[in-house]
This record gives sequence, C-alpha cells and structure tokens, in this order.
Amino acid sequence: HPRTIHIYPLMPAETEPDSRCGIRCDADSPNECPWATDLLRYLVESGGYVHPQIVVRADRTVRIREAAAIIPRNTVLLTIPSSCCVTQDNCSKRFVSVVKEKTSELTMDTGDLLLAFHLATIADDSVLNRSPYARSFPPSTSYNSHPRRWSHSQQSSLLGGTSLLQKCREDAEALKRDYETVRACYIRRKAFGDTPSDSFPFPSYERFDDAFAAVSSRGFAGLGSDGSDAMVPLLDLLNHRRGTSTHSSTSNGKDVRYTYLPSKGSQSTSIEVVADRDLPAGTILHDTYGAKGNSQLLSRYGFCLETNWEPDGSCNDVVEFKVKVQQPYGDVSTTVKLRAGPKSYTYGGFVKALECFLFDDQEQDDGGDDEDGGMEAFLDEEEEEEGFGMMYGSMDEIEEDDDDDAQSTQAECTALEKLSASLETARQGYTLQGPALQNALTTNDCSPEHCAALLISSERRTLLLFKLAAVAIRRQLRGEEIDMGAYKGLDVDDTLVSQMEELVTAYGAIRHDGF
Repeated sequence: HPRTIHIYPLMPAETEPDSRCGIRCDADSPNECPWATDLLRYLVESGGYVHPQIVVRADRTVRIREAAAIIPRNTVLLTIPSSCCVTQDNCSKRFVSVVKEKTSELTMDTGDLLLAFHLATIADDSVLNRSPYARSFPPSTSYNSHPRRWSHSQQSSLLGGTSLLQKCREDAEALKRDYETVRACYIRRKAFGDTPSDSFPFPSYERFDDAFAAVSSRGFAGLGSDGSDAMVPLLDLLNHRRGTSTHSSTSNGKDVRYTYLPSKGSQSTSIEVVADRDLPAGTILHDTYGAKGNSQLLSRYGFCLETNWEPDGSCNDVVEFKVKVQQPYGDVSTTVKLRAGPKSYTYGGFVKALECFLFDDQEQDDGGDDEDGGMEAFLDEEEEEEGFGMMYGSMDEIEEDDDDDAQSTQAECTALEKLSASLETARQGYTLQGPALQNALTTNDCSPEHCAALLISSERRTLLLFKLAAVAIRRQLRGEEIDMGAYKGLDVDDTLVSQMEELVTAYGAIRHDGF
C-alpha cells in the first residue's frame, strides 16, 4: 500500500553499482531510473551514507539486495544529511514573511504551507536547476488518490455516508483559500517592493496543490533542525505497515527506526536510519505511520489498508456515528466514536451511544411525573403516613423496587431497539453499496473506488458489531436466548462474533451484575 500510485513497471533485474559513487539502481539499466541514481549519489556526495546492500527499484521501493546476507538488527542503513532535506530553514524569505503576516487568516498548517510553497518552486519545470530530491518526485497524477482532489460527483458517489466526505471538501476549500490569501499578500508586497528579489515566479495553484499533497503524504514530524516537520529524501519512499515489533526476521511490523542526530564536531546534523529487526535478502523496507484509521490514511496519504488491525485485535478505523435525539426543545445531534476491538475499545462507545436514547426516553417520562406532582408529593405523603410506613416500609420498598426495575428494564430495551435501528440505518446510508461495493473491493489496486470500498466495508463491519451487541443485550434483558441464526446472510466473521459476545458479557457484568 504505497504512499503514491505505482506508475513504473517492476524491474526484477539488478544492475551493477554505479562506478562513480558506489550506489546501485535496481532497473534494467541506470538510464531507466535516473532519478534514483541521482538521488543516491546526491546523498553520498553530500556526506551521507547508503548501505552497500540497499537498492532502489523503479517502482519507488527501497529493498535489501536479493543476493545479500541477512543484515542484523541495529545496522546503520542510511545517514541522510539535513542539508539534503527540505525544512522550513530552506524556505524563501518571501514565503516566510508572507505566511507569518497572514497566519491568523490561514486554515491549514502553516509549516506544511511553507514547505509546499518551497517545493512548488524548486519542482517547477521552468526552473533549470531542479534539485535531485525534487526530480525524484512522481508525476502529479500520483496524488490523485487524495480525496480532496477528486471531483465533487466522485466524492459523493464514493464517500457518501462517511465523515471523510465533508472533511475532504473542507480541506480542498481551505487549501485554495490559503493559497489565494498568500498570493494576494505577496502581490501587494511586490507592488510596494517589500519582497526579497529572486528569479523564481510565484507557483501556480496546480503546482502548489501537487506540492502540498507531497508534503502531507511524505513529511516527517520533528526531523527539522528546530523540531519542525521535514521532507527526508529516500526515507519518504518507505511504505506503511502496522504489526508486531518482535525485532525478529519474521516480524511483520516496521523494518527501520530513525533518529535526528545533532551536529558534532565537523559532522553536520543528519537523520540516521537503522534496521529495527534482522533483514533478510529481498526485504522491501517498511516504516509505520502510526495507528491511523483508513479515513486518515486515505485523506493524508491516498491509500487504505485491507486489514487495518493492531496486534491486540483492535481496529484502527473509527466510525463517527451520528445520533439525533428528539427533545422537547428540538432535535439534538451528537457524534459517538465507535471502534471495533476487545471490550476496552467497544464498551465506552456503546454505552455513550445507548445513553443518548435512554436520555430521550427519560426526558419524556420525567415530563409526565412532573405533571403528577413528582418527588415533592411523594415525600409529603411519606411524612403523613410515617407510622404506617415504618411498620410496612420494607415490603413497600421491595414492591416499589420491583416496579422501578421493570420500568427501567423496559426503558433500556426500548433504547436498545432504537440504537440497533439507528445503527442499521447508518449501515445502509453509504452511497457505495451492494454489487458496486463488491466490485470495487475485487479490483485490488489503489484506485479511488477500491480505497473507498475498503473504508466503507470496515465502517459497516464496525456498525454491525455494535448493532448485533444491542440486539443480543435486549434479548438477554427480555429473558430470551440469543438467536445465532440471526447472523445468517450477514458478513460476520469469527472475530466479530467473539468481540460482540465479549461486549455483551461486559455490559451485563457492569450494569446488571451478570445476565
């Protein structure tokens, strides 16, 4: 699952190391992958280091050479000089001054905006002296997997029902607005001679949009000299993978870890990349971008994971479940975040969602009680009949408790029924459904359709888990057996059933001293 769509064919053959600097480009000939040869040479000639068994393929993967011996854990793989990175220190003063002046009017992260303006300038085809790093960037079409770059009709047809639909549109509008704000300020300053003179033209929005996509998908937090974000050559080619970190050669987690090294003596600052586990020959190096859900991955990096699970069984995808509750003063909307996983992940969200509907029922019941006199009349009655109450109070209390328990159970069952219905409505609220969803899942590529299908399938599965839990708890409260046949026809796997049953058991133990 790459950060960018693969646009080059996979070249299985390896060439001999480039004799000019001892680096290796893995393609039929170095000329077919000039950007990689130039980039590696640039790093080495700038004082960096590239392990002799590291190769870069034309499909933009970084690998261990096929014939290499196992590289032990903690081996230094790369040393990338900070001078080769793109940080805020590299940004033109004209952009820094303008962005600083307009910070309060900008929506997107100002650090990302600065880097994007800088990249848009050095990557411009009209600039003859493009840096080796800029030449390593893929074509702009690579970033079309970012939802904010989709057309409105494509966004609606693929993301309808997800919270990402609104976010990607807001991001697109905010980015365009920020660009125009900076551009207007720059033009005004230039007219009065307030901007530093240089030979670079102000980048077009299309070029800036591409650069911002590169920054958002390839930037690293905290690797700049001042702790700011940085664009790091070669390291940004490593793709994302989550999994266990056992440091063994069979681990399916990240392959590397990296550290910012401050200057020491004659050595300048750099980023050191070391093996986080034993690396066999042919290993494609992976990093981890953190425990991010598919909505975040698609929005920022332009891809989704088919299996986005943590080792503890929790899913990184979080569903923003919108609940609308009717109140005497009008409808109230709230959003509850639901996440599939063990009970520690599911119980809190389930209870919060359920209480929205319990609150709805209690408000209606409380209104009726107030009309009949409520608690004040009840206390007055108790004071008048104190003696009688002391003689028979214990039996009266038991009967009242039974009545209260019955009413409470009935209200709880009603709320559970409303919750399950609302969850099913949410499951059916996605625009990508049925055969279209299944066809998009089978394409198995990085197309917008496939990514959207992975996101929606995961969200629908999470909603189903909580719906089945609500149905099961309601049946338990009514003294009925859970009908396992209800799962037939649904896309239910063993993990979902296990986590649902764990949630039901936890709910019963906490709220009802066990069913």
